[in-house]
Amino acid sequence: MKYLFSFLLLFPFSFTRPCAQVLQQDSLALVALYQATDGPNWKNHTNWLQGPVSKWHGVTVQGNRVYQVNLWDNGLSGTIPSEIGFLNGMAEFSLGMSDLEGPIPASIGQLSELAVLNLRRSGVQGDLPASLGQCTRLFQLYLGENRLVGKIPESLSQCKELYTIQLSKNQLSGNFPHLVLDLPKLKTLELSENQFTGPIPSGISDMTRLEDIILSKNQFSGPLPKLDKLVNLKSLLLEENQLSGDPDTILGYHPMLAYCYLNNNRFSGKLNPDHFNAAKVVKLYASDNLLTHLGDFSGWASQANLIYLIVSNNKLDFDDLVPNAGLPANKFISLPQLTVGQDTVIQAPLGSSHKLRSPMQDPSVVYKWYLDGSQLAGATGPEFIIQSMDMDSLGTYLFIASHPAFPRFSLIGANNTLKLPSSVNRLLDNDDVDYSFDPLSSQVEIRWNRSFQKKEIALYGLSGKRLLHQNIREDVWSHSLNHYPSGCYLLELRTEEGNAVLRFVK
Repeated sequence: MKYLFSFLLLFPFSFTRPCAQVLQQDSLALVALYQATDGPNWKNHTNWLQGPVSKWHGVTVQGNRVYQVNLWDNGLSGTIPSEIGFLNGMAEFSLGMSDLEGPIPASIGQLSELAVLNLRRSGVQGDLPASLGQCTRLFQLYLGENRLVGKIPESLSQCKELYTIQLSKNQLSGNFPHLVLDLPKLKTLELSENQFTGPIPSGISDMTRLEDIILSKNQFSGPLPKLDKLVNLKSLLLEENQLSGDPDTILGYHPMLAYCYLNNNRFSGKLNPDHFNAAKVVKLYASDNLLTHLGDFSGWASQANLIYLIVSNNKLDFDDLVPNAGLPANKFISLPQLTVGQDTVIQAPLGSSHKLRSPMQDPSVVYKWYLDGSQLAGATGPEFIIQSMDMDSLGTYLFIASHPAFPRFSLIGANNTLKLPSSVNRLLDNDDVDYSFDPLSSQVEIRWNRSFQKKEIALYGLSGKRLLHQNIREDVWSHSLNHYPSGCYLLELRTEEGNAVLRFVK
C-alpha cells in the first residue's frame, strides 16, 4: 500500500474522478497491478491511470465492478500483488505470456466470482496456494509452463465447476491428484511434463465426461486402469511414463478419439483397431513398448484424417506387420522392431537333440540361422534341429528373418543359448575361482579362492567326448593341452555350491 499512497499524492485529481465509475477497491487493485508489473513498459498500457477504468487497455467493466482483466502477452514483469484479492467481482483474470516471478498470492482465494484464471507461461513460481480452492466458481484453470512446485492442493476439490485443469510443464510432484476424481464436470485434465509418480487410480474410469487426458512425460507407473467407459475421449496422451497393461483389455470403443499416445511405456499384448473410429483418428502412437500382436489396420489406408500410425520398437513380427503392409508408408511407421521371441537358456546334455523354431507362421519368411555370430550353412527354414549336441553345438543361436513385403528390413530372433546342464543353480565367479590359459604353452591353470569340500574337473573335446575327469584336493590345478589336437575344448568345474564352464581354443 505504500506505493498506492504515493501514487494518490502525485495524481490527486486525475485518479479520483475517472475511477468513480467502479468501486474504489477495484481501482486500487488495478493500480497496484500496474505498479507491481512495470506498467509503463507494457506493450500496451493505453489509458491506464487516466480516464474511465472501462477504457483502460485489457479491462472490462460491468456495472461498478471490474469484470475482466486480460493482459495476455502484454510484456508484464515483476510480481502479482496481493491487492489483486480486492477484485472480488472479477470473472476472468489473464496474465499469461508474461515475464513475472514470485508466487501466486494467497489473496487469489478472495476472488469468489472468478471463472477463468489464465496464468499460462506467465513465470509464476512456488507452491499452488491452498486458497485457490475458495474460488468455487472456477471453470477454467490454466497454469501451465511455469515454475510451480509441490503438490496440487486438496482444496481444489471444492471447485466443482471446473471444466479444464491445465498444469503442464511445471515441477509439480507427488502421486496422481485424487482430488480430480471429485470434480464431476471435468473434461480436460492436463498434467504433462511434471514429476508425478505412482499409479493412475481406477476411479478415473468413472469420469465419463473426460474428453482430454494428458499425462505425458511424468513417472506414472503400474497397470493402466480400464478406460472402456470414457466414450467421450478425444485425446489420450500417456507417452513417456512407465505404464503397463494390454491395450486390447484397457481400451473400450472410443468413437471420438483423435490423438492416442501410448508410446514409450511398458504396454504389452495387442493393439487392436476395434477400439477406434478410423474416420476420427489423427495420430496413434504405440512405439517403444513391448507389444507382441498388432491387429489388421489395413482398412485405414484411405482415411484422410490419419497422419501417423506408429508401432516401431515393439516385439512385433512379420505375422503382424505383413497384413498392414498396404498402409501408406509415410503414415505406417513400423520399423525397426525389437527381437522376435524371448531370450532363453537351454541346458542340454551332450548327445541330446534339440529343435529351435521361429514363432512366425508366415510361409514367405526367409531365414538365416547363426551360432555365435557365424552363419550356419544350409539353415534357411523356420526350424533348426540339432540332432546330437556336441561341443561345437554349444553357444548362442538366433535367426535373421526377411520378407518380400519389407525388402529393406530384417527381424532378429531372440537369443537361444545352449549350455551343458548344471547340478546346482549358482555359477562360480571370480570370488570363487580364477583361471588362465596360455596359448603358447597350451597350459590351463585353475586357482581356487575359497575352500570347497568338493572340487571336480572335467575336460571335453571337439566331439563332446570327455577327455579328463578328476576330483582334486589342491587349491591350484594345472594341465597341459600339448598332446591334444588343435581345436575347441570345454573345461567344467563343479563344487557343492556351484559350477563354471570355461571354453579354450588351442
